[in-house]
Amino acid sequence: GFTNDPTSLSGIKDHNDKVYTKELIYETGLTNPLIVKRMEELGIPKDALIYADNAEPKSIEEIKRLGYWNIKPCIKGPDSINSGIDFLLSKQIYYTEDSINITTEIQEYKWALDKNKEPTNKPIDKFNHAMDGIRYGVFTKHQPKKLVGIL
Repeated sequence: GFTNDPTSLSGIKDHNDKVYTKELIYETGLTNPLIVKRMEELGIPKDALIYADNAEPKSIEEIKRLGYWNIKPCIKGPDSINSGIDFLLSKQIYYTEDSINITTEIQEYKWALDKNKEPTNKPIDKFNHAMDGIRYGVFTKHQPKKLVGIL
C-alpha cells in the first residue's frame, strides 16, 4: 500500500564480512514509475541485481515490467528482523559520508521497551527504512543458493 514511509535504495558491496553501502534514494511519495525514473537518473543499469521487499510482489512486478528485470523478492526467513539484524551485526558496515539517512538510522535504531522500560528483542518500527533494504540485500545474498532459486 501507499504510505508516508520513504522508499529507500542503497548500493551495496559485500566482501569478506564487510558491507559497504551508499544511499541512493530516500524519498517519500514515490510511485513505482517514479522509483524507476530515479534509478534511471542515477544511471543504475537495467540488469542491476535489486532485492526488494517480498511483501510487495505487485511493485516488484511493475518495476520489472518498467525495465529493471533483475529485481527479485528478498528472503526474510523466520523471525526475519532479528535474524537479519544478527547477520548484519556479524559484519563491519561502512557507509559513505553523504548517506545522511543511513547515518541517522544507525544512530537512532533502538530496541523497543516493555512496560517496565526494559529492552525487548524487537526493534522500534522507526529509523529502519534504509537498514531494512540493506538487511534484505545482504541477508538474501548469503542464503543457500537453492533458497534464492539459483540451481
